[in-house]
Amino acid sequence: MQAGKKPERQIVCTSEVGMFYQLFKNIPPQIFAKMQPGGSKDFGWCKITMVHSDHVSTCTGPNGVQMPGGNACGFVIYIPHHKISIYHVGDTSLFSDMKIIDDLYKPDIVLLPIGD
Repeated sequence: MQAGKKPERQIVCTSEVGMFYQLFKNIPPQIFAKMQPGGSKDFGWCKITMVHSDHVSTCTGPNGVQMPGGNACGFVIYIPHHKISIYHVGDTSLFSDMKIIDDLYKPDIVLLPIGD
């Protein structure tokens, strides 16, 4: 995994996903900005808020065993220099909290991955 090679770069994820990669992929803990849905972190150039999503969150562990990845999540990224808000819904189905997220964060851009 190449992410996080520079000290100022971090991977934003749940605590469970971060712990999985620390234990099974030997990625150092300082690489991760761990949080849970409802939490926010200010990185200076942007503020990231982790929001609820509606799907299963798992990591593929040794021998292909599926391990819990914590709560499913999406992200609202606010970039103050550009006064823009981006909502990445995560790998989710349609759910009513999307309206609340829209009301609270007023995203300018929504990234809506489409799967099966």
